[in-house]
Amino acid sequence: MNNLVDDSVFDTTSTQGDLKVKTVQEYIDERPYWADGTEVPFSPMTAMQWRIWFLASAGKFFEGLVVFMTGVALPLMVREFDLSAMQKGAVSAAPLFGILIGASALGGLADLYGRKKLFIIEMILFAASLIMLVLSPNYWCLLLFMFGMGVALGCDYPTAHMVISESIPSLDRGRLVLSAFSFQAVGALVGTGIGYLILFENPQIWAWRWMYATAVMPALLVVIGRFYIPECAHWLVAKGRIKEAEEATQQLLKRNPPYPDRVVLKHIESSLDKDVKGGYLHLFKKKNIRATILASVPWFIQDLATYGIGIFTPTILATVIGAKVQHVRNVTDIINNDMLAVKGAAFIDVLLLVGILRLPPSLGPLIGPFKVESAIPVWSGWQ
Repeated sequence: MNNLVDDSVFDTTSTQGDLKVKTVQEYIDERPYWADGTEVPFSPMTAMQWRIWFLASAGKFFEGLVVFMTGVALPLMVREFDLSAMQKGAVSAAPLFGILIGASALGGLADLYGRKKLFIIEMILFAASLIMLVLSPNYWCLLLFMFGMGVALGCDYPTAHMVISESIPSLDRGRLVLSAFSFQAVGALVGTGIGYLILFENPQIWAWRWMYATAVMPALLVVIGRFYIPECAHWLVAKGRIKEAEEATQQLLKRNPPYPDRVVLKHIESSLDKDVKGGYLHLFKKKNIRATILASVPWFIQDLATYGIGIFTPTILATVIGAKVQHVRNVTDIINNDMLAVKGAAFIDVLLLVGILRLPPSLGPLIGPFKVESAIPVWSGWQ
């Protein structure tokens, strides 16, 4: 997916009448002035910009919620559907495989059809898969709808990142993108908490269905919310739809008192579109290979620890701490093992949240951003 924040697609010097033609990002970064003529030292976020950030963060929240909730629900699924070891592994891997396919194969569709359209479709797919998962009658349906949820969440990876990056002030971009991704840890903690409460209040073999059902209504609300945001003005300009881009920018930056009073944009043909063509092969060209390795390898190690171990954390903890019923005789023993493990999993999820919110930002000023990024995989593995 192409980040269209690059200002080379705009004319930053042309004028129309007495109005200077600016880029979309220049309008977003524009700072107001106090009555005495002093410039405000930041670009205030509008209500629409915060709405977009929240709706994009919701996707990361749902990812953490359903993926880590699977670790709690898995023992109950195994019992209800009499799953073999291979089937158990397939159910656990299905949402992750779906995320891989959604992020790598479908995320780029937002460049063709628009950020908003894909932003809505992927959440509709997530909500529909979630509802069908709750009603799954057998193993194959379980596998299919787990995969469907993963595809939707994977597609949301690049789309949400672009929607945030292309809608907020430049100075706030890094902080708000990071904080949106931290909602994954919040979702993981909430998912394990919901799993524990449902098991406590309703210790039945089909309790896992209620766990996933709790996410249905929030998902539908997010679907509705995503209908009420403007299309990305950067994308509209790149497509030559200047009038629509001006209207979208005006809607994005609606304030009281209003500024800017009027938005004037102009599209210029540039080499940007040509430079980004070439797909994944461009990542492995000589000039990009170092950046590709430094960005992807730490992310791979982090996800290996977070997902590879995280999903099975309840099962691992129940065994390691030694209080697990070794020879399960009935549903009560399964519930007891699951509740015991969820407590430990929740503690680890708290560490994940602390790591995302505090460790890298607190070390950055001391040892530098590159060393912090290098330390993240080690931190994730330690967790």
